[in-house]
Amino acid sequence: PGTVNSYSVRRMGPRYRLLLLSFATLTALALAGPLAEPLAAAPGDTIRVRAFDSLLWKNHGGENRWVSFPDTTKRYEKILMHFRLKCPTGGCGEWDYTMSVYAQRRTGAIDSALQPAPSMRIDGAVRDSVPISLDTTWRTRYNAVTGKHDSTVNVPMRVVYYGDPLDAWRATDSTIVWPAGYWNYIYGAAGARLDSVWVTADSILRVTSRDVYVRFDVVDPVEIGRFITPYGKWFRAGREFDWVYDVTDYASLLRDSVEIRTFYDGWSQGSIYTLDFELIEGTPARDVFRVENIYTGGFTYGDPANSIENRLPETTITVDPRSTNTTLKITTSGHGFGGTDNAGEFADKTHVVKVNGQQRYTQRLWREDCGQNPVYPQAGTWYYQRAGWCPGDIVYPDFFDLTPFVTPGQTATVDYDMQPYVNEDLSKPASYFIHTQVLYASGPSFTNNVAIEEIRRPSTDFRFHRMNPICADAAPVIVLRNRGGATLTRAVITYGVDGGAQSRYDWTGSLAFMKTAEVELPALALGTTAGRFVATITEPNGAADEYPRDNAMTVAYEVPERSSGRLFLSLTTDDFFDDPATTNGIAWQVVNTDGQVFEARDGFDDRTIYRDTIELAPGCYQFVITDDYFGDGLIPIRGTAGRYSLRDDSGKLIANGASNGEYLASFGDREVTSFVVTSSTGVATPSRRSALEALTIFPNPSSGRFTIDLAGAARAGVLSLTVTSLTGARILETTIDASESTHAIDLSAQPAGTYLVRVDGDGESWLRKVIVEQR
Repeated sequence: PGTVNSYSVRRMGPRYRLLLLSFATLTALALAGPLAEPLAAAPGDTIRVRAFDSLLWKNHGGENRWVSFPDTTKRYEKILMHFRLKCPTGGCGEWDYTMSVYAQRRTGAIDSALQPAPSMRIDGAVRDSVPISLDTTWRTRYNAVTGKHDSTVNVPMRVVYYGDPLDAWRATDSTIVWPAGYWNYIYGAAGARLDSVWVTADSILRVTSRDVYVRFDVVDPVEIGRFITPYGKWFRAGREFDWVYDVTDYASLLRDSVEIRTFYDGWSQGSIYTLDFELIEGTPARDVFRVENIYTGGFTYGDPANSIENRLPETTITVDPRSTNTTLKITTSGHGFGGTDNAGEFADKTHVVKVNGQQRYTQRLWREDCGQNPVYPQAGTWYYQRAGWCPGDIVYPDFFDLTPFVTPGQTATVDYDMQPYVNEDLSKPASYFIHTQVLYASGPSFTNNVAIEEIRRPSTDFRFHRMNPICADAAPVIVLRNRGGATLTRAVITYGVDGGAQSRYDWTGSLAFMKTAEVELPALALGTTAGRFVATITEPNGAADEYPRDNAMTVAYEVPERSSGRLFLSLTTDDFFDDPATTNGIAWQVVNTDGQVFEARDGFDDRTIYRDTIELAPGCYQFVITDDYFGDGLIPIRGTAGRYSLRDDSGKLIANGASNGEYLASFGDREVTSFVVTSSTGVATPSRRSALEALTIFPNPSSGRFTIDLAGAARAGVLSLTVTSLTGARILETTIDASESTHAIDLSAQPAGTYLVRVDGDGESWLRKVIVEQR
């Protein structure tokens, strides 16, 4: 039923394409004899399935398509869902709306609902009463060109009758009639109405209805991905984005013929979207064979008369006896604002997961990195921190391992508890959109298996363009995943320019099954031209990798702009809400790859033009402009917009934040531009070298708990301390007493990766990197 697509198979290396053949073609092939060489699938072969092709979201509602996936004979090491969004004329939609993708699982149960069945339809529509004529009728109109009145025949109407007492939806008769019951006017030469004739109706059709029960298949919708549309009214027509979801856990559902449903929660025209599935044949890290929905829907939050806890009761599950790996997946996003705490969209809340009555996990539902969204600039408040989502990005789920707390074949209880909250203004309701699933799997398939998940820098991938291109001697950043059952404690990473000499890095840490870690590798020379970067990871836990197919990844990269040593910065500051009581929060720095500050300036007045000349020695630098007040860059929601540009003495544009049709100055909380100085008019030294340069961090790397040593810079006063991720998300903001020699910092609750530690005070600034390794 519905539209069924075809799929294709692509072999990596020598490429073949296998298309679904017609019955006649297959018959001809059979009569001609066997194929000279069978087309066999192999690990790494990629099957591509298109579910939606260039569908324009016009308004609120859902769209369903029947999609043909391969049968159950194949296994997939990974299934990726590509969500492509393209802007039509008029932009990509003005507001941030929720979009979800579901696999419509047929339960096999049949239900029925009472619906009114009409006695007739007129031109396919149900109309209450319609005057009609059994013979042709005409309508007279005045023709301003000829100065005469003309008569034209009315379009006939088709009436279909439904009179079967046993089947209310079966048509039993039909007839053709003409409109009647209206005035036909007679016009003079100038078009004035001189007279009229009433067109009498032979009868009036009156529609009646009867209530009948309509049977339908009971469908259990399984959400496989959620997305929030961007504030896209600034986007030009044809602008495209591509988001990728790992939906490998739904392999058991994406088989044979599947009804895929997308739901768009918008109330205005949105974007053109295309939905593809990429199925890569091979062995998965685990085989999820059953998905069980637990809590699904949108639930009001903070209404004492309608407590959300009543909608999320403790639930008993029977753990599948075949399951050796049981996982709870929770996808939650907060919506609504204006009430207490601006919940649920803008309220930072932490929820609790209980198993068998005991608290096992917490879920902090908060996105601090919206201001570093790669989809920028957007209109609206895209840079605000939010409850579990950012406009123009995937809503990322949380995974909680239930395996240690449940027994296959036995029952267990699961409870998802919200942080206590009361909304004192229920006219501005808060809510959570929740989809919770239990994933039952066999496996792990391997004991020792590690994979390269992403190469974030260097890279030309749109998702990472805020941290690229990088300097030739900058540190690459990759993400690895433990796909083996044994806790990953060490591995060997080799990396470098594709075809060139490779560097080696011995990674150590503690990574549980299916967990990921961001790794900053020691810097290497990438060269001065664009190329390809390759990273390979081997020897998990000192053993041979049991599935080496996912060990390597290669990406293209570009190089920064090249300039002379004299740069000219022009900055026009903004004014948030044109309010003298606020500050624009703008500051800028020029730093090298070690984080040393060579030039810096802050404390700008609103709506003021500043010009600076920056002298730099040959080398690679970053121009970093930040907004530490509201995080809106130089384009406030309301108020006066600003702009900036950085040029060299030849006029070459190095960085551009112009307030033009692209609104580039709406960069969020920071924007980083790398550039290379090839010649110099003088020798530059770090302009902020001071007592703060004596600060040190130890241990580094650490488990997340480390110490900042101020012994070489002790003084009276207070210093500000900020810790951010490499993407600019603020992890920690506090003050420290400069008279104390050491200060303990705890980032152990953060994911493994590299973080930036910045200390400011008395016009001085200090910046260093710290590496957190998962315990």
